[in-house]
Amino acid sequence: MESIQRSKLLALEWGERVRADKLAAGALEWLYKHRAETAQQMLDTLRRDDPDFQCAADDKFINEALAHAGDHFRVMLAIGTARAHVLGTDPFCFVRSHAVVRARQHFPLAASLHGYRVGRKGSFAVIREVILSRSEDDHQAAASLLLVSDFLMEYLDVTSTILTEAYVAEEKLIGGQQARVRVALTENLLRGLPPDDQDGQELLARSGLNSGAPMAIAVARPLPGAGNMQANTVPLLRSLAHFMERILVPQEFGRLVDIRNVEVIVIASNPDDAASGMAQRLRRGIAESVSDRDAPVGIGVSLNAVEIAQLPLAYQEAEYAFEFADAAVPVFHFADIDLLDFVTRRQDPAALRLIPDWMGRLTDLDAKTGEICRTVRAFAQCNLNVKLTARCLKVHTNTVYFRLNRVQEITKVDPRTFHGLSRLLIAMNIAEARDGRAGSHRA
Repeated sequence: MESIQRSKLLALEWGERVRADKLAAGALEWLYKHRAETAQQMLDTLRRDDPDFQCAADDKFINEALAHAGDHFRVMLAIGTARAHVLGTDPFCFVRSHAVVRARQHFPLAASLHGYRVGRKGSFAVIREVILSRSEDDHQAAASLLLVSDFLMEYLDVTSTILTEAYVAEEKLIGGQQARVRVALTENLLRGLPPDDQDGQELLARSGLNSGAPMAIAVARPLPGAGNMQANTVPLLRSLAHFMERILVPQEFGRLVDIRNVEVIVIASNPDDAASGMAQRLRRGIAESVSDRDAPVGIGVSLNAVEIAQLPLAYQEAEYAFEFADAAVPVFHFADIDLLDFVTRRQDPAALRLIPDWMGRLTDLDAKTGEICRTVRAFAQCNLNVKLTARCLKVHTNTVYFRLNRVQEITKVDPRTFHGLSRLLIAMNIAEARDGRAGSHRA
């Protein structure tokens, strides 16, 4: 790596230069001897001025920071006295190790780099005082201070680069490991199984999911028939996953979000009502978040589950609810599905064979007029009241009577009776589901 070469050059180029300047070399030795109090002063500065250090400064963190500062002082002294060879082939391996530790602790990289800058500033302040106190020649003191300043700046540049490279590499590795754990946890939960490994259990706890609180599942994916769906699926799903995490705030929901095949899965919990709460939140935010997408998106939300063992059923409910979502109603809650609509839409092939022959004739008539099926449905919604149906359709009462009589002539089923009207509605719903027109009758 380029950073290793730069660290070696730093040791080679600066070793003799610093050692040749007795004031500078002596100041480095003084700094090393007083490294404990100097490191403590730097740490106190960080804890006072930096919120990240304030939050992280427990005993373990403080001890790690002090030990790391001690390693820096040791390496700076070895370079400054031309003894870098005692540090081995990679004198800054301790920086890489520290970067890995901080990445695993999720301590911000920016905060660590800020700590390095504070360390450089604090070290120079100590060295400056030592040089000025020991020199009677202002010109020599200025030259020594310039030399030390340049050395510390290059030292900071090299170590910051090494720290950043190692931190980013470890962060990517951690991200990959977490993704694998999240995938495995999601698959287990969708099968109704609690995590059986420590990583999965820790992720479940961090996600805020609690089997004692109501849980629900949401399924989101591009709607069928969306234009150019295949080309845009991956970025769209990533955007959807980000949307879910942003809308379902951790202050209200425990949630686990994962991209699975061609859908986004959300398992969420809420102490009051996970299902209704999630549906309301998603409805509130979905329009503005996906209205500018090439492919319209649908989201199905399940009923509540109170145990992990019930999550497979919740997943099935979310899948069913998604089938009722469309561009007009992109978020559909399973509880809002009409029972008759659900039963007729999810019929098996045998149910299709039970569609009466007269349904074809009724469909043909409706295709010509566009009013027959609409009138039957309006008649049902108006509780078999002809006058109210006429007002809803904005037609004359005799027109409603005429259409209902035509239905009876064609089907031999009287739509003015509860039994007859029920037969007509079921046959119409099944036929529409078969012909791919399901949902056109939704109020």
